[in-house]
Amino acid sequence: MRDGPATRGAEACPGPPRHRSRSPCGPPPCGPSPPAAGTSAPRPPRRAGGPVPSSQRASRGSLARGRARGGEGRRRPGRQAAWRWRPRAEWCSIARTSAAFATRPQPRSHPRPRRSVIAPSRPSSAPPPWPPRHAAITGGSSGIGLALARALVARGAAVTLLARDASRLADASEVLRAEHPEARVGLVALDVADPVAVAAGFARAERLAGPVDFAVACAGAARAGRVEDLSPAVFETLMTVNYFGALNLARPALAAMRGRSEADGEGPRGGRILFVGSAAGLMGLPGYAAYAPTKFALRGLAEALRIEAAPEGVGIHIAHPPDTETPQLVAERHERPPELAAIAGTAGAWRADKVAEAMLRGVARGRFDIPVGATAWAMLRLAPAVRPLVDVWLARVAAKARG
Repeated sequence: MRDGPATRGAEACPGPPRHRSRSPCGPPPCGPSPPAAGTSAPRPPRRAGGPVPSSQRASRGSLARGRARGGEGRRRPGRQAAWRWRPRAEWCSIARTSAAFATRPQPRSHPRPRRSVIAPSRPSSAPPPWPPRHAAITGGSSGIGLALARALVARGAAVTLLARDASRLADASEVLRAEHPEARVGLVALDVADPVAVAAGFARAERLAGPVDFAVACAGAARAGRVEDLSPAVFETLMTVNYFGALNLARPALAAMRGRSEADGEGPRGGRILFVGSAAGLMGLPGYAAYAPTKFALRGLAEALRIEAAPEGVGIHIAHPPDTETPQLVAERHERPPELAAIAGTAGAWRADKVAEAMLRGVARGRFDIPVGATAWAMLRLAPAVRPLVDVWLARVAAKARG
């Protein structure tokens, strides 16, 4: 029996049955057939993982029906299939490639500079380089003030110590020159409670060793006791020394740092002012009713000056040290009530040189709040979020101390 045209065409074209033509004229030749009249040419296959144009999308129903019949789904004439079956490993590879491309950092031809909300508005307003050239320190005859002076002299800075007791100032100067014979140390005896004397002493310090680009308000006093056991004069004295003493130094220092002109040879514009607060200024503690409010007020002053002084390139910092081994702490410990002694005993005391180094590191990094130690950091960052739990803990410690 002779084969008909359809049989010969089937032997000549080994393609699957669905590609055979049902026309009585025989099947088309193998390979892609030319587009029919009125239809567009087939589009090239899209790249794996790329977007699918809406014109190439097929309905899920047509694909499902086609797969049920053993095919790949119905296709529109002259167009590529919108979806084709892929092994699971290939889909995972496409997903990983797309995710890697999306998360890959894109290079910038011109990197965008990082600017802070309180950053100086002009390049000339940037603070001077660190370490400072000349530092003026109130309360620099002992304690944390003297430790700061020793650390700054070791960094090559000139220091001017401002304090009330002239003999203690002379002793501090001998200590600094014994450690560093080439140290440049200036001494000015004054009372920080007198704003006129502080302004005159600051001007004298600049005449002795040049413009001051780092002012440290470290002079302070502390008294502990119950409210009824302290006289009103104690509250006034602590506020005058701790708050107004720092303000009396900040006013002339800020005016001098703002008013300099580098073009006139007066030194670089700007500078830094460091307020030495206390961890007691972050949370009120029993027994510190006279001392803690003064440090709270000092932090409010620092926050106000921070925004005000930023356009002129003056950096404001406030440190929150814990109990520090100083002569003042030795005298204060005998006045503490049992509740305060129990609470303070959970943290321990720091050495003055360690506290000074932590403060200077914070200033060099441009930090506004400088908590010293884990306890001060927790009081600054964590205590506001869990204040009810902190209050319960304080109440328990105080009740246990009272017996």
